[in-house]
Amino acid sequence: MRVSGGPRLSDSQSGFRIYPLPETLELGVTARRYQFEVEVLARAAWQGMPVVEVPISADYGSTLPRISHFRPFVDFMRNFGAFTRLITRRVFTPSLWSTGRTPSRSR
Repeated sequence: MRVSGGPRLSDSQSGFRIYPLPETLELGVTARRYQFEVEVLARAAWQGMPVVEVPISADYGSTLPRISHFRPFVDFMRNFGAFTRLITRRVFTPSLWSTGRTPSRSR
């Protein structure tokens, strides 16, 4: 996450998220599913938007079956693609190194 220019977080993999809708829509996030989380966090950091972690607790119940929709190869490729796009953009956009901002996206 940090290599892509995102904020330093104790847990970027899971958690309950609340996004300010107007600002989030302006970030230009193209990813879906889990990759949305990574991209929105990185782009928010590029824009200088504050990212606040607030600890929460969750009780999943010990008697409930744990269902996973994780598909190792497909999900790895999606994650790889998302990180590759973000890291490449950061490497080839010097303004993201010093100012923490991303250039305006063209429409």
